[in-house]
Amino acid sequence: MGAMRTPHLLVLLALSMGCGSRPPIDRTVVGQGNGFSCYRHQIPDSQYFTDFCYRTQDECESSRTHQNTSKCAAAAHAFCFTFLEGGRKTMHCFGAKKNCESDARAYAERTTDVSRCEEL
Repeated sequence: MGAMRTPHLLVLLALSMGCGSRPPIDRTVVGQGNGFSCYRHQIPDSQYFTDFCYRTQDECESSRTHQNTSKCAAAAHAFCFTFLEGGRKTMHCFGAKKNCESDARAYAERTTDVSRCEEL
């Protein structure tokens, strides 16, 4: 019985030590300034929304599709992750951690160096 539990204990030990976790966010991509500008987007054909956030009002306004979106509004914090795509580091930010985690998991399936989500 003890031999059967050993692999499970090793997995739990590895997880508790951070083995397999994503790296921290790349601070060189975060940029200067305080706060974010975010717009709310309704996910097509659903009742669900997500808040996309950017470091500046101009970035927010230029990224907004105007269809099923609210105006950009100031936000003190956002949940962000960084990743490498096409040889360039990029950052995505959201108003909710669950949306950040979902997007980070999706990017981790198709690109490299995806960080964990952090509140900035």
